[in-house]
Amino acid sequence: MKKIILLLSLSLCTAWCYAQSTVSVGLKGGLNFSNFAGDNVNTDSRTGINFGAFGTYSIKETFGITAEINYAQKGAKTANSKLNINYLEIPLHFSFFFGKGDLRPKLMVGPYMGFLMNSDLEIGNTKVNAKTLYNDTDFGANVGGGLHYRVGDGQWLYLDARYGFGLADVTKASGNVFNRVFSINIGFSVALN
Repeated sequence: MKKIILLLSLSLCTAWCYAQSTVSVGLKGGLNFSNFAGDNVNTDSRTGINFGAFGTYSIKETFGITAEINYAQKGAKTANSKLNINYLEIPLHFSFFFGKGDLRPKLMVGPYMGFLMNSDLEIGNTKVNAKTLYNDTDFGANVGGGLHYRVGDGQWLYLDARYGFGLADVTKASGNVFNRVFSINIGFSVALN
């Protein structure tokens, strides 16, 4: 886990140190539609939020690396209960941009690492702390695409959709349970000189 955090930090620092006007920073937010997959899982999707900050190093006009730090609400629900699992997530995305105009589509893929912040189970009007039932870390991969729209010199508004495949068992109970999240996000970035 420490090696992954170190690798993400070094990647962002390398991008920051060697870039000139090819580095941009921004804020993002959106909706998560999360659920579980795995052994004996029979749950429905729950809606949560995500928000955070990011930095992008554009290696060339058609390719860039983005590191994010996000607060992400995940979990699932059943007919009479809702499980909320909240993470501090650090995704690293490799983005491929198309076109040269003010509207640029993109595709992205990359790993993420999540650190459990808190968890609770809601049954009716009762809320119970469930943090001890879940593992402290989660990791997986995101795939997605979106559009970037230039709103000014070095300023971009973007909309993206991504799907997160959790690869780590998130529960301490027997069997395997994995996070699955579809998210829609909007963000704004500014190039640094």
